[in-house]
Amino acid sequence: MTKKEGGCYISARNFIELGLPAHWSAPVFIDGLDEVTRGNAPGSTALGQIRSRLHVLGIPNFRISCREADWRGSADSAALQYLVGDGNFLELHLEPLDLKQITALIMHWQGSSETSATDFIREAKQRDLGGLLDNPQTLRMLVKAVGALANTWPDSKTEAYEIACQQLVREHNKLHIAALRSSPLTDDDLLQAAVRRHAVIGQWGYRFATPRRPSS
Repeated sequence: MTKKEGGCYISARNFIELGLPAHWSAPVFIDGLDEVTRGNAPGSTALGQIRSRLHVLGIPNFRISCREADWRGSADSAALQYLVGDGNFLELHLEPLDLKQITALIMHWQGSSETSATDFIREAKQRDLGGLLDNPQTLRMLVKAVGALANTWPDSKTEAYEIACQQLVREHNKLHIAALRSSPLTDDDLLQAAVRRHAVIGQWGYRFATPRRPSS
């Protein structure tokens, strides 16, 4: 997207800690807000620091990406709306994967052919696991679960979900792992907490915050 629109791409962490490079241009693509939402000093938020920097820069056109779990909904939206003004803000969500995208991802993760990917999709639907296919995280989780059993399918839907949940509860982002290093919680603790909140299999997505300026 940066190549298509021009502009400057930078991670949220680098934007907060280092600012933009000398020869930058708008729009500014600030990626990975979720990577710096943990570990902030009391009273400080990553989005607040980003707002401050954008204000100093004269509020250029910008895009901010964040995974669903770390977006604070209306609170974060309101903060950005206040920065850019009413009518200049747009919040977008990724659509579920379509069949073509699902097939391509399975082929990529399995290193398989289109025929094998199609067979995988058909098998998942027959086993009542089709609801895991249109979400990038749960799809990859299912591919890993099947791969963990030497490319054979679990004996039951319950077993498939158990293996999938074991994959889902593990944090794969290096920055998040570093932030949680001192946490005493085990994978089993996290699974039990997720069960209590009815969120063992969660939805995955990204939020994109982008100022929408009136055309001149």
